[in-house]
Amino acid sequence: MVYALSKVLEHLGGAVKFSFLWFLYSTASFPLPLRYAITDMLSFISFIFCHSKRSSVRNNLSFIFKRNPSFAEILQVFVEYGRYWAEYPLVNKIWKNSTVIYHSQQFPPSEPCFLGVTFHMGNFELFGNIIKNTTQKEFRVVAERLRPEYVADFFKRTRRSHGIRTVVHDDLRQILKVIKEGNPLGILCDRMVGGRGVEVRFFGKRVRMPLNIVSYALQKNIPVYVAYCIHKNGVLNVYSQKIGGESDFDTAVQTIVSTLEEAIVRFPFQWHVLSAL
Repeated sequence: MVYALSKVLEHLGGAVKFSFLWFLYSTASFPLPLRYAITDMLSFISFIFCHSKRSSVRNNLSFIFKRNPSFAEILQVFVEYGRYWAEYPLVNKIWKNSTVIYHSQQFPPSEPCFLGVTFHMGNFELFGNIIKNTTQKEFRVVAERLRPEYVADFFKRTRRSHGIRTVVHDDLRQILKVIKEGNPLGILCDRMVGGRGVEVRFFGKRVRMPLNIVSYALQKNIPVYVAYCIHKNGVLNVYSQKIGGESDFDTAVQTIVSTLEEAIVRFPFQWHVLSAL
């Protein structure tokens, strides 16, 4: 009975997600400012009715600001997240028409095989174009195993169109195979989906992050890059740092966490995590 109910809810949730995604792609010809206006409205509705997510964002911002955030600040997180979705079907067009500023001479990577660590920050979908433009390879990214299957298939297909192949988070053999075959691999480390992860201090709170693969990369002398991309006013700002091969695992993890904290402090409303720390 419980299993049957969970499957019904899974498919109902999948239908809602798929309808939203279909709407995004069916309106892809709309000018981006109009798409922003539409997602701004939907974000406001979500802000009003999604109490648990609103509470999670409030708690997260309180850790970041060291004070209670205003309703306007909480709403801004929802708005920026909605604008990420407005941009999703237009990733290739945004890449083609935007000015790109790299804030590090070490990025994009020159190596054909590397581990890229990024966050749910700004528009991380643009890394497919960034990496493919320099390595001429598709960027494999570890992603959550989505249900129902047709929603997962949709993301596989659309991300493939902008240079990203997805590897499901619970298929460790396939994840390691990507690196063993000399291909670049990307992970989003700021949300724990499954597994035990690595315990870190994040804004003073103990949380777990999926950073185990970093240990493997360091052991195999595979370069690790920490990077994120902020899209604003037709400019792509790419911030990055390379973790040297001499770094030990603890130092590498601390570098990643510090980079994430600095990014969130600089761009708190573009951190698209609507679940509590």
